[in-house]
Amino acid sequence: MAGKQVFNIPYIGIDHYNGTDILVGAGGECSVVIQITNPVTRFSAASAAYDEFHALMINVVKIMGDGYLLQKSDVISKEEYPLKDGGEYLQQKYNEHFAGRDYIKVNTYITLTRQVRKGAFYVFDKKALRDFSQQLDKVMDILVAAKTAPVILIEQQLNLLIMQFLAMEGLLDNGLKVRSLVMPDIWMEQAKPEAMNAHAGLDRGGIVSTVFRALGRSAAVGVAG
Repeated sequence: MAGKQVFNIPYIGIDHYNGTDILVGAGGECSVVIQITNPVTRFSAASAAYDEFHALMINVVKIMGDGYLLQKSDVISKEEYPLKDGGEYLQQKYNEHFAGRDYIKVNTYITLTRQVRKGAFYVFDKKALRDFSQQLDKVMDILVAAKTAPVILIEQQLNLLIMQFLAMEGLLDNGLKVRSLVMPDIWMEQAKPEAMNAHAGLDRGGIVSTVFRALGRSAAVGVAG
């Protein structure tokens, strides 16, 4: 009889220190996830922009020093270009021209992890967390100076991002399939809550469609009341 495969998530929870939500790993390592605006335009031919971003990441590594890991992740999705208020005539016409078209959206995340000795018993170290927090402040300063609009993810955002990564890799599909249903980061006209939920795919029909897609089946023709 084949052994049952069990997926063990590498994170045990989220801690809070000095106003920052920290992702705690199963081995005691601590991570902070920062969402940034990638300054390099997709398919850009401007080599200088790539060099500047590479230099920025090198500076982050130097600031963190030994014992830390840096991981950059890009989440690429296809979305519908929203109709934005341009503020002036030409910009408004530009926005109207592209509104409703599919486009590729890239969300960039930087994960900074404080490593611990492998196999060591985890011990709470307030000094290590304080040092981590101070270095994180320095990293945020250079990211702000580089105009990357950095934002440290809070607990709810961390939970959502982890579930998205696991779902995209199919790591939750062994008997259980998980799909995140959230209000998308798009601009929409103010309307009744039920209308806005429907636009975001969070109404009854949208939820049922998501379930059927996860099961690999076509959506139901109708939804019972």
